[in-house]
Amino acid sequence: MWVDRFPSWAQGLGVFVLVAVVGVVGWFGFGLLLSDGDDSGGGVPGGPSSSHSVSASPEGAPSPPQLPAAAREETEAGAEAFAKYYIEIDNYVFSVRDVSEARKLYDPDVCAKCASIDDNYQDLFSKGVYPHGGEYHVRDADATKVVANFYTVKVTYDRDAVQTLDKNGKQVGTSTAESKANKAVLSLIYREGRWFISNFEEG
Repeated sequence: MWVDRFPSWAQGLGVFVLVAVVGVVGWFGFGLLLSDGDDSGGGVPGGPSSSHSVSASPEGAPSPPQLPAAAREETEAGAEAFAKYYIEIDNYVFSVRDVSEARKLYDPDVCAKCASIDDNYQDLFSKGVYPHGGEYHVRDADATKVVANFYTVKVTYDRDAVQTLDKNGKQVGTSTAESKANKAVLSLIYREGRWFISNFEEG
Protein backbone atom coordinates (compact mmCIF):
# COMPACT_ATOMS: atom_id res chain seq x y z
CA MET A 1 0.00 0.00 0.00
CA TRP A 2 4.98 1.35 -3.11
CA VAL A 3 5.23 3.79 -2.38
CA ASP A 4 3.62 7.44 -3.77
CA ARG A 5 2.15 3.57 -1.52
CA PHE A 6 5.58 4.89 -2.53
CA PRO A 7 6.73 8.41 -2.68
CA SER A 8 3.92 10.31 -4.30
CA TRP A 9 1.12 9.33 -2.08
CA ALA A 10 3.15 9.37 1.03
CA GLN A 11 4.02 12.94 0.27
CA GLY A 12 0.41 13.80 -0.37
CA LEU A 13 -0.66 12.31 2.93
CA GLY A 14 2.13 14.13 4.71
CA VAL A 15 3.55 10.91 6.09
CA PHE A 16 5.65 9.65 3.24
CA VAL A 17 9.29 9.76 3.96
CA LEU A 18 9.37 6.66 1.78
CA VAL A 19 9.03 4.45 0.25
CA ALA A 20 7.25 7.37 2.22
CA VAL A 21 5.42 2.95 0.12
CA VAL A 22 8.74 2.60 -0.95
CA GLY A 23 5.53 5.31 -1.04
CA VAL A 24 7.30 1.80 -1.57
CA VAL A 25 4.77 4.15 -1.91
CA GLY A 26 3.09 4.31 -2.23
CA TRP A 27 6.33 3.48 -2.71
CA PHE A 28 4.19 4.78 -3.10
CA GLY A 29 0.24 9.43 -3.05
CA PHE A 30 -2.83 10.27 -4.49
CA GLY A 31 -3.72 12.09 -1.25
CA LEU A 32 -1.57 14.84 -2.75
CA LEU A 33 -4.15 15.29 -5.45
CA LEU A 34 -7.01 15.97 -3.07
CA SER A 35 -7.87 19.59 -2.58
CA ASP A 36 -11.59 19.94 -3.22
CA GLY A 37 -13.21 16.52 -2.84
CA ASP A 38 -16.83 15.84 -3.72
CA ASP A 39 -18.46 13.10 -1.68
CA SER A 40 -21.74 13.14 -3.55
CA GLY A 41 -23.11 9.80 -4.68
CA GLY A 42 -23.94 8.67 -8.18
CA GLY A 43 -22.66 6.46 -10.92
CA VAL A 44 -19.20 6.62 -12.41
CA PRO A 45 -18.53 6.71 -16.15
CA GLY A 46 -16.27 4.07 -17.61
CA GLY A 47 -13.48 6.25 -19.00
CA PRO A 48 -10.18 4.87 -20.28
CA SER A 49 -9.16 1.43 -19.07
CA SER A 50 -6.68 1.20 -16.22
CA SER A 51 -5.71 -1.17 -13.45
CA HIS A 52 -6.85 1.65 -11.14
CA SER A 53 -10.10 2.24 -12.97
CA VAL A 54 -12.91 3.88 -11.05
CA SER A 55 -16.31 2.40 -10.36
CA ALA A 56 -18.80 2.79 -7.55
CA SER A 57 -18.17 -0.79 -6.48
CA PRO A 58 -15.70 -3.04 -8.30
CA GLU A 59 -17.40 -6.09 -9.74
CA GLY A 60 -15.44 -9.22 -10.51
CA ALA A 61 -12.48 -7.77 -8.62
CA PRO A 62 -9.23 -9.65 -9.34
CA SER A 63 -7.63 -11.94 -6.81
CA PRO A 64 -4.57 -10.50 -5.03
CA PRO A 65 -1.14 -11.31 -6.49
CA GLN A 66 0.36 -14.50 -5.06
CA LEU A 67 3.56 -14.28 -3.06
CA PRO A 68 6.26 -15.91 -5.21
CA ALA A 69 8.32 -18.71 -3.70
CA ALA A 70 11.50 -16.63 -4.02
CA ALA A 71 9.96 -13.96 -1.76
CA ARG A 72 9.79 -16.45 1.12
CA GLU A 73 13.55 -16.91 1.40
CA GLU A 74 15.85 -15.02 3.75
CA THR A 75 18.36 -14.07 1.08
CA GLU A 76 19.11 -10.88 -0.82
CA ALA A 77 17.26 -12.34 -3.79
CA GLY A 78 14.34 -13.12 -1.49
CA ALA A 79 14.28 -9.55 -0.15
CA GLU A 80 14.26 -8.20 -3.71
CA ALA A 81 11.41 -10.50 -4.69
CA PHE A 82 9.40 -9.41 -1.64
CA ALA A 83 9.97 -5.72 -2.40
CA LYS A 84 8.64 -6.24 -5.93
CA TYR A 85 5.67 -8.14 -4.51
CA TYR A 86 4.92 -5.26 -2.16
CA ILE A 87 4.64 -2.92 -5.13
CA GLU A 88 2.35 -5.38 -6.89
CA ILE A 89 0.13 -5.34 -3.81
CA ASP A 90 0.16 -1.54 -3.86
CA ASN A 91 -1.19 -1.59 -7.40
CA TYR A 92 -3.76 -4.18 -6.33
CA VAL A 93 -4.92 -2.03 -3.40
CA PHE A 94 -5.77 0.80 -5.76
CA SER A 95 -7.56 -1.47 -8.20
CA VAL A 96 -9.89 -2.92 -5.54
CA ARG A 97 -9.86 0.06 -3.15
CA ASP A 98 -9.16 -2.06 -0.07
CA VAL A 99 -5.94 -2.00 1.96
CA SER A 100 -6.42 -5.34 3.74
CA GLU A 101 -3.82 -7.17 1.62
CA ALA A 102 -1.26 -4.42 2.24
CA ARG A 103 -1.79 -4.66 6.00
CA LYS A 104 -0.58 -8.25 5.95
CA LEU A 105 2.91 -7.13 4.91
CA TYR A 106 3.93 -5.25 8.05
CA ASP A 107 3.59 -5.23 11.82
CA PRO A 108 1.80 -1.98 12.77
CA ASP A 109 3.76 -1.86 16.02
CA VAL A 110 6.99 -1.77 13.99
CA CYS A 111 5.94 0.30 10.98
CA ALA A 112 3.50 2.86 12.34
CA LYS A 113 4.06 4.85 9.13
CA CYS A 114 2.73 1.95 7.07
CA ALA A 115 -0.40 1.70 9.23
CA SER A 116 -1.00 5.46 9.09
CA ILE A 117 -0.77 5.54 5.30
CA ASP A 118 -3.15 2.62 4.92
CA ASP A 119 -5.59 4.19 7.38
CA ASN A 120 -5.59 7.39 5.33
CA TYR A 121 -6.08 5.50 2.08
CA GLN A 122 -8.97 3.46 3.43
CA ASP A 123 -10.60 6.64 4.72
CA LEU A 124 -10.41 8.17 1.24
CA PHE A 125 -11.78 5.01 -0.36
CA SER A 126 -14.69 4.97 2.08
CA LYS A 127 -15.52 8.53 1.02
CA GLY A 128 -15.65 7.54 -2.63
CA VAL A 129 -12.33 9.06 -3.69
CA TYR A 130 -10.32 6.89 -6.04
CA PRO A 131 -7.11 7.06 -8.09
CA HIS A 132 -7.36 6.60 -11.86
CA GLY A 133 -4.06 5.46 -13.36
CA GLY A 134 -0.89 5.73 -11.29
CA GLU A 135 0.31 2.14 -11.60
CA TYR A 136 3.86 1.42 -10.44
CA HIS A 137 6.38 -0.44 -12.61
CA VAL A 138 9.58 -1.75 -11.02
CA ARG A 139 12.74 -1.25 -13.05
CA ASP A 140 15.21 -2.65 -10.57
CA ALA A 141 15.51 -3.87 -6.97
CA ASP A 142 18.87 -4.24 -5.22
CA ALA A 143 18.98 -5.76 -1.72
CA THR A 144 21.72 -5.52 0.90
CA LYS A 145 21.95 -7.58 4.09
CA VAL A 146 22.62 -5.16 6.95
CA VAL A 147 22.64 -7.59 9.90
CA ALA A 148 21.03 -10.96 10.56
CA ASN A 149 17.34 -10.89 9.62
CA PHE A 150 17.49 -7.25 8.46
CA TYR A 151 17.85 -6.11 4.85
CA THR A 152 17.39 -2.92 2.84
CA VAL A 153 16.19 -2.91 -0.76
CA LYS A 154 16.83 0.00 -3.13
CA VAL A 155 14.06 0.16 -5.69
CA THR A 156 13.89 2.08 -8.96
CA TYR A 157 10.42 2.39 -10.45
CA ASP A 158 8.27 4.30 -12.92
CA ARG A 159 4.75 5.52 -12.23
CA ASP A 160 1.95 6.13 -14.72
CA ALA A 161 0.12 9.46 -14.77
CA VAL A 162 -2.65 9.58 -12.17
CA GLN A 163 -5.68 11.68 -11.37
CA THR A 164 -8.11 11.39 -8.49
CA LEU A 165 -11.84 11.08 -9.12
CA ASP A 166 -14.89 11.21 -6.89
CA LYS A 167 -17.84 8.82 -7.09
CA ASN A 168 -19.32 10.81 -9.97
CA GLY A 169 -16.15 10.49 -12.02
CA LYS A 170 -15.30 14.15 -11.41
CA GLN A 171 -11.63 15.01 -11.05
CA VAL A 172 -10.67 16.07 -7.54
CA GLY A 173 -7.68 18.37 -7.14
CA THR A 174 -4.75 18.27 -9.56
CA SER A 175 -3.26 15.52 -11.72
CA THR A 176 0.21 14.02 -11.40
CA ALA A 177 2.18 13.41 -14.57
CA GLU A 178 3.95 10.18 -15.44
CA SER A 179 7.29 9.90 -13.64
CA LYS A 180 10.37 7.87 -14.46
CA ALA A 181 13.24 6.34 -12.49
CA ASN A 182 11.89 7.17 -9.03
CA LYS A 183 13.96 5.91 -6.08
CA ALA A 184 12.89 4.38 -2.78
CA VAL A 185 14.48 2.30 -0.02
CA LEU A 186 12.50 -0.43 1.70
CA SER A 187 13.66 -1.86 5.04
CA LEU A 188 12.70 -5.48 5.70
CA ILE A 189 12.80 -7.74 8.73
CA TYR A 190 12.75 -11.54 8.34
CA ARG A 191 10.84 -13.06 11.24
CA GLU A 192 8.82 -16.22 11.84
CA GLY A 193 9.71 -17.51 8.39
CA ARG A 194 8.52 -14.46 6.44
CA TRP A 195 9.33 -10.86 5.57
CA PHE A 196 7.82 -7.80 7.22
CA ILE A 197 8.23 -4.16 6.15
CA SER A 198 9.79 -2.09 8.92
CA ASN A 199 10.26 1.22 7.09
CA PHE A 200 10.49 2.87 3.71
CA GLU A 201 12.16 6.04 2.55
CA GLU A 202 12.02 8.02 -0.67
CA GLY A 203 15.22 8.63 -2.58
